Amino acid sequence: MNKIEQSFPIFVINLPIDKDRRAAIERRLHVLGARYEVVDGVYGDDARVIARYDQIRAIKEHGKPLVFGERGCALAHVLVHERIIRENIPYALILEDDILLPDNFIEIVQKEIDKKRKNWDWLSFDYRYVGPLFFYHWIIASIRTTRKNPPFFFYALAKAPYMAALSIFEGARDIIAKIVPSYAGAKRFYRPLYNAGAYVLTLDGAKKMLPFTKPLRLTADQLPNVVRFKTNFNLYGYVPLMVRQNTVDYETQAGKDEEEWKKIKR
Repeated sequence: MNKIEQSFPIFVINLPIDKDRRAAIERRLHVLGARYEVVDGVYGDDARVIARYDQIRAIKEHGKPLVFGERGCALAHVLVHERIIRENIPYALILEDDILLPDNFIEIVQKEIDKKRKNWDWLSFDYRYVGPLFFYHWIIASIRTTRKNPPFFFYALAKAPYMAALSIFEGARDIIAKIVPSYAGAKRFYRPLYNAGAYVLTLDGAKKMLPFTKPLRLTADQLPNVVRFKTNFNLYGYVPLMVRQNTVDYETQAGKDEEEWKKIKR
């Protein structure tokens, strides 16, 4: 495989206890011919998390606190964002250690960065679902929310036609991008893009996000979506969807609570 001339740094977030994950992602990046740096993840009981996390704000703004793993994960990403600002890095690729990457991934990222016309601050390669699968999961999430908050049913009912049309649009766009390579690339999405497993962040984007990280009250997934609605932050996704997290071999660490982390760290 020919090595791509890589103009951007790659930061891989990895908790020191997760040696198998680190070995797997390093092997993959080596095969891809990528230059990268592994940065330590953050545990939920880290002093920096304790000093920065505001549970009252988290509950007030989003209805619930961040669980133990989410706090550490959120700060790990924020520390990389702050490094981008501190070192004046124009573009950086941030990866979590359980991500699965296609053979041409570095080439694709470089191609998007090299494009003269770019409208994005955050370019996500790992987001949740497209097409009918997206609509299915939206229905499931709506049912769960309605059980907790029955009046939500009427909101979901009114929104359902839009979400159905959106799923058809996104599904068709994804198929076209797979068939017509010239159409593939950064696209605007008209809904939140969750997952922070693989994304490119610009220097300007990191600066726009910084005010929303002090105090710490948003998960790594929530942060770009909240900033998008409150500023001129441009959140895009790469189409077609071609990157995913390895949920077969690894569990998500962010969702673990304090008791689970105590068992892991023993």
